[in-house]
Amino acid sequence: MKRTILSIIAILFACSTFAQTAAEVQTKFNEAATAFNEKKFAQSATMFEEVISMGEMAEGDVSATMGQAKKLLYTAYINAGKMNAGKKDFPSALKSFRAAESCTMNLLQKNNANKMVTACYKMMVSTKIKADDMAGAAAIANEGYSANKSDFTVGLLAAQCYAKCGDIAKADAICAELIALGKSSPRLKNAGVAAQKMASSNHYSIAVTALKAKDYTKALASVNTALTYLPNDPTTELARIQILNDSKNYAKVVEFGANALAVQTTPANKSAVAFFVAIAYQELNKLPKAIEYYKQVTEGASAATATQLVTQLNAQIKAEAEAAK
Repeated sequence: MKRTILSIIAILFACSTFAQTAAEVQTKFNEAATAFNEKKFAQSATMFEEVISMGEMAEGDVSATMGQAKKLLYTAYINAGKMNAGKKDFPSALKSFRAAESCTMNLLQKNNANKMVTACYKMMVSTKIKADDMAGAAAIANEGYSANKSDFTVGLLAAQCYAKCGDIAKADAICAELIALGKSSPRLKNAGVAAQKMASSNHYSIAVTALKAKDYTKALASVNTALTYLPNDPTTELARIQILNDSKNYAKVVEFGANALAVQTTPANKSAVAFFVAIAYQELNKLPKAIEYYKQVTEGASAATATQLVTQLNAQIKAEAEAAK
């Protein structure tokens, strides 16, 4: 029994030893506020954390002091992050912004801290891109996206960087997540649309490069993939027709030609598609259809050639008809 009483006394003595008075809490707060006013934000943040810890064990009412400390703690972390970002010390900046996220007192502060985190990742990515380190840029952007899957702007940046450093599979995987995210909520629809455009653009770029190298198999596969993300895209449909024409796959030009022509939005591009389709019909010896499409070539360098070919093919048809009599 005596041992138990002594233990209780020891505990009470220890608690009284570590308990802070209201005056001590206020003194620590004043020190933190002074550091804050001197723009020693990282130091003041640490001290405000101490004020809050002391206040939780303090004797007397220190609620007002603790409330003020919590408000200034958030601002101290945000300002510390900004200062470090200005010095290009991005790891420290990110650490401060993350700390600000964890001590937010309302949704407005949380959203602001999230924006700071996103901005920090974007600056880090930009630094890597300027150093021509696309793999490093992709890794950092992916880290930011992995930490906050709802931040589709960093996700898109990661997909773009992975595509540029040649990891199209990783870029596609991120875009697929963002497309699904867009479908999950009307509020996030823009995320999905942007991801579709990004994925389509990535594969379109591969198709263009492959076409220049006359790798028609790769070019066609890439352009077809681009169209799965963004069906009936005018530019991509035109590219597919050009690839098929250059590879002399005239049957496929004819198969996709009518739709490719229908989705074009400018007279110049309509003329370009019509010219390719007309060539295909001519090569397949379907001259009336070739004439039909040559007549739709009204602009561009091929317009004059198309007019001449209409005259030539009409004459050929007439001559063949007379010969058949």
